[in-house]
Amino acid sequence: MDRYKKAVKLLTLFLLFTLILITPLFSAPGNVTLQLRNPEKITLTSYTSESELVVTGTLSIRHRNAAVDIAFGFGSGNSLDHYSRFAVDNKNNSINYNVYNNLTERKVVTDRIENGDIAADWYFTDSYPESKNPIIYSYKFAVVVPADQFPETSTTTTYSDTLSITLFSITEGAYTLEDDKKTLSLSIQVDTIAQIAVGPPGFTNFEPGNLHSLDLGEIVLNKTAAFDTVVKSNAPYSIEVSSLYSGKLRKSFAPSDDAEVVDYTLAFNGGSPVPLDVTTVVVDGAPATTVEGDRYSSIITITDTSKAVTPGDYVDTISLTVTAQ
Repeated sequence: MDRYKKAVKLLTLFLLFTLILITPLFSAPGNVTLQLRNPEKITLTSYTSESELVVTGTLSIRHRNAAVDIAFGFGSGNSLDHYSRFAVDNKNNSINYNVYNNLTERKVVTDRIENGDIAADWYFTDSYPESKNPIIYSYKFAVVVPADQFPETSTTTTYSDTLSITLFSITEGAYTLEDDKKTLSLSIQVDTIAQIAVGPPGFTNFEPGNLHSLDLGEIVLNKTAAFDTVVKSNAPYSIEVSSLYSGKLRKSFAPSDDAEVVDYTLAFNGGSPVPLDVTTVVVDGAPATTVEGDRYSSIITITDTSKAVTPGDYVDTISLTVTAQ
């Protein structure tokens, strides 16, 4: 009987010792380990206003141990408004952009908190299974700079913003802040934009560098014809005017020394006639325009037809050049 009691006692001790050794092996995943990996700095290059500028970024989260649900989002940056984000240059000029979940849905990613809970905006969310080994989860997002902006610049200028990144773990509906120390740095490089187009008075179809044909019809003394010039520039600019035949209409395919010419004048934007025998600056140091551009009206007037004897077409080419300053 004593031998039996002794055996039971030894067995009990042996089982207790075994449990002490085994228990830690199954309790390790009890805690959640989450770590944000800083995304690379996002740089958007050569913005020219004609089309939106897009770049895709990636953010990673390192997870280990217990299963957990997560949510993360981006801060509002300079704007203090997630839906109106903007980047600024060293002169406090700004350009609009935003961060979206993807390019198809284009839901603005936020990190807003309401009443102790994440707001009903768009967050990245996910569920991680239990894992004793670290696993890296990666998420793509899109940064978009809309078209038709004219942020002022004199040379290629960099606009910047920095967004905080907030990571939560979610356990039984309760949100726990895991990390808010990481940031997303954005740089938008804006090129100098100086564009010019000509067309009939009031034209709206802006085609930079286009060729506009102005038909004067029958050549008659004092006859006039009008055209508009529109300039879009995100820097101060100047406009120069020149004439292929120095302010004279010549017969088509006639030699350059042909004496049969029609004299005309060009009045730019309501001013006096522009000297066309040389390249003439008609606008100098104009400030940067809005996206709608600056419009200038011009009048061509026939001033002398006496030297034109032979019937036919008489032509000249007027060039208008815009230069960013």
